[in-house]
Amino acid sequence: MAVAKQCPELFIQVDYRTWLGEVQKDLQTMHMEMNGWRKNWEYDFRKEYDADATPHDAAIHAHDFWWQHVLDESWT
Repeated sequence: MAVAKQCPELFIQVDYRTWLGEVQKDLQTMHMEMNGWRKNWEYDFRKEYDADATPHDAAIHAHDFWWQHVLDESWT
């Protein structure tokens, strides 16, 4: 999986709701709408938050997760 090259030491963990809002903004920059993808394949954002992932890293992981599901389904 891709990992963002941001400065993690500059990231201060915020409450989950605020953090998830930042994840959603990052996903939108990738032209992905969180709610559209989540109804097909639920991604565990809480697990990312609990692991102290930056919002950007969590967005990249969700992006990769969802596209892997799309590709897997296209081959079946």
